[in-house]
Amino acid sequence: MRKNILLSLLIISLFTCCNGQKKEICIDNLEKKLAPLENKSNVKGEIINIRDSISCIEWDSLLVVMAIGTKKSIEENTKISIPYSYNDTYTLYGDNDAIIFFIQNKKALCHIIVKGDSKKGKTFRVYDFLDLIWNKNHIFIPKEKAVFEVYSKEVKNNRGQQFVRDNAVRLKSVN
Repeated sequence: MRKNILLSLLIISLFTCCNGQKKEICIDNLEKKLAPLENKSNVKGEIINIRDSISCIEWDSLLVVMAIGTKKSIEENTKISIPYSYNDTYTLYGDNDAIIFFIQNKKALCHIIVKGDSKKGKTFRVYDFLDLIWNKNHIFIPKEKAVFEVYSKEVKNNRGQQFVRDNAVRLKSVN
């Protein structure tokens, strides 16, 4: 009997783990959509409506930060609490990767990692959320404004060569 109870609790905990917090299906679906697992091109004008697609948890804002920040530095720079542990090792993430935290009352509920670059080829779908925090450490986005669009952006590399990135993400004007 005791083994059955422990086994049941273990199974329940496996299905409710989201970076130390409860993982809801809608968060998992958003993470799958934003993760570069599909070999498809980004679509200019694509809308990413987090505001309306994440209703499974109570949240009031998003926090977008570079993925290379440590938990301690993120908490200090943003004045939020992250009451769970996650792997914040610099080597796991690239320079273009972002962390999107779901926040409620200055407390992180859970987060997803969004890859902004892919070594697998130009047609691999990735999203560069770091354009949102250009020249900043982070950005808070109120829930009512959490609608984004994918656009093409002309950029120059360090050699002065100009090219177009089709995975830049910006806030969409919402009514």
